[in-house]
Amino acid sequence: MEIRPTTLEDLERLDFSYQHQYPDGWRPNGSSFVAVVAERIVGIVHSCPNRTHPTRDLLFGYVVPEHRRRGIASALVAEVRTRATTPLSVKAYPGTGDHRFAKALGATAYQVCPPATIDTSRADVIDWARRHRGEVTRGTEFTVEELTEFLLTEYEFTHQAWSPAAPRDVLIKHLVPELMDDLDVGRSYFVTDDAGLVAGSTVYGEPPIDVYGAGRGGTVEMLAQAPFPDRPGVRTGLAACIAEALLEADGAVVTFDGHVSDLHFYPLLSTIPGVTGKTLELLEIPYRG
Repeated sequence: MEIRPTTLEDLERLDFSYQHQYPDGWRPNGSSFVAVVAERIVGIVHSCPNRTHPTRDLLFGYVVPEHRRRGIASALVAEVRTRATTPLSVKAYPGTGDHRFAKALGATAYQVCPPATIDTSRADVIDWARRHRGEVTRGTEFTVEELTEFLLTEYEFTHQAWSPAAPRDVLIKHLVPELMDDLDVGRSYFVTDDAGLVAGSTVYGEPPIDVYGAGRGGTVEMLAQAPFPDRPGVRTGLAACIAEALLEADGAVVTFDGHVSDLHFYPLLSTIPGVTGKTLELLEIPYRG
């Protein structure tokens, strides 16, 4: 087996499909290596600095099924580690091969995303939402600048203790366009006080088929955060935002993106009946200089 830096020619002759296909050096300080067996490329691994969370590098990889469990992925990651100067970060579900592989490399979990899928057609979910309704404002009532400021503040607050965000100018360049392009302001709800927006349940992506006036079904992706720990009534306000979004989902399956460390969202999630889904771990693999 040969391990070597990935070239553009290597990528052109891959006989498998993998979404992360980049040559070595594809991003500043980014690494990419391929494994070659009998002149066939059988695996690829690459890493790169995380532009929005600079304390860890992102790691991705793939080995063709018939060559797995032969040490190829370990050999590829070992090459990446010779260049790394920060820990490597991967996401994996406990009990999967990816999770076992990362743990074998010495990975530890630095964050946990809990099960957070909710069937809004359930009677007990509807009852929870109705009991937690309150005074909220639809996202269309706010300016782009107001929404952007809230999303940035929320993002920085949510991650500061375990994966600090990059400086604001970097977030504005690389994160804000992604957030704002996918944000559905008409289906998002917020609570305000004299200082502005203090809590919100934000919806992302296109409305699901057969939802909102055309019957039940589909899926909805949401975030729910309140980035102010000491404001009075913030958790109640966030609950009202979540409740309104759940009721408007009208039977769709809602999946929240959250963490067990979330100050207000996770305690509220724990009170919603019938939450399902899988636990996802964010894992840190130590680097070797």
